Amino acid sequence: MSSSPLSGRVVLLSLGLAAVAWPLAWLLLALAQGLGVLLAGGSFIGVSLPLGQCPWALVNQPSVAFASSRAALWGYWLAPALGAVALATVLPILAPTGRRWGGELLVNHLALACAVLGLGWAPPLGLGDGPARGLERFFELSPLAFMGGCALAGALVAPLSVLRLSGSLWHVSQSLTRARRLAVVAVHGLGPAAAWLGLSFLLGWRTGSVPLMTTGAVLGGAVVAAWLWVPRAGITRRDAPTFGRIAAAWLLGLAVGVSALWAGAPAGRAPRALLWSKPTATNNIRVDWKVIPLRGGLVRPGQQDRGYVP
Repeated sequence: MSSSPLSGRVVLLSLGLAAVAWPLAWLLLALAQGLGVLLAGGSFIGVSLPLGQCPWALVNQPSVAFASSRAALWGYWLAPALGAVALATVLPILAPTGRRWGGELLVNHLALACAVLGLGWAPPLGLGDGPARGLERFFELSPLAFMGGCALAGALVAPLSVLRLSGSLWHVSQSLTRARRLAVVAVHGLGPAAAWLGLSFLLGWRTGSVPLMTTGAVLGGAVVAAWLWVPRAGITRRDAPTFGRIAAAWLLGLAVGVSALWAGAPAGRAPRALLWSKPTATNNIRVDWKVIPLRGGLVRPGQQDRGYVP
């Protein structure tokens, strides 16, 4: 029997997979930045993933002047936002998921999380130290223009995942009403976003009101789309997931979620930074970060302080 995104078992599966996809989207922001530096000739040596501050790729930059170069503009400062736009656009349009709900929900959560976190939540967190600050310092780009552009892009691409998921409402007997379309956004979008913001606050991050406003703008785009547009019917009819698959998703979500909370919680008042390769004199590790080497011999006392480059 066909099921919809609002069926009880599908909702349970979705909640478990949200705990996997949203931290993964946060990690992908740092991976995009690290890949950009790799392509420019540097090295990718670690990550910092605080839930309430800007995520960073820890890198050895190709040169001391790298931060002000054209390569850094696209591969370092803009890479997280560009990666978020690309994934939030491509995944709902092109990603095949088969006949099971697990793949469909994972793709939709990942796409929506890239839009919400990558384009709504993260950009204002970099006002003090992050892409917004770097673009202003080195390229004279107004932080307001950067944050506004990201929020606008997020509001435009967030509906893609929501409309794709809502298309499965056609496969059940209930009418595809506006209320049911909005319920899809509330359950699969607003719920995980609210959990992310709430956990950030409970962990001790104080972000101010600007990230809340830009995140709300991105989510608002999804709500407006659900209000105005009736999606096309999804091609694939999917049966309700088994309780075994739901349990497996929750176990995986618990493991990923706990790891994300540990990596995203402040160590005292400082973000944690996970290091897997040796920093050089051109690393971007901040003085106040709690650096945790993932293997021995990576950081000598004070090494990250001497090598600081914006």
